[in-house]
Amino acid sequence: MAIHDLDMARFLMASEPVAVLASGSCQVSPEISALEGPEAFDTANVMVRFANGKDAIIDVCRQAPYGYDQRAEVLGTKGMMMTDNMHPSTARILSDKFCGHADMPYDFFMS
Repeated sequence: MAIHDLDMARFLMASEPVAVLASGSCQVSPEISALEGPEAFDTANVMVRFANGKDAIIDVCRQAPYGYDQRAEVLGTKGMMMTDNMHPSTARILSDKFCGHADMPYDFFMS
């Protein structure tokens, strides 16, 4: 769970990890809690230090009720780069009750 996130971090940092600190837990899928080791985790946070001195923070969960979440942000001294989930439209709703996309993100899995 997060192998692609780690690969993306390596690509964005243009460097290889030299240290990793990770924490996981079972929060949403009680049926996996009896599995061995990290297989029992459905939620995790990972901090990665890269050889070039940069850090990445990755959070993952097997459940995202708001759709498949695939965002990334890179902060630098001259600015920031962000990617967002793909949505059926660019429409957003901004009201006193909700601020966000009018549509759910596209599902990652083919239907």
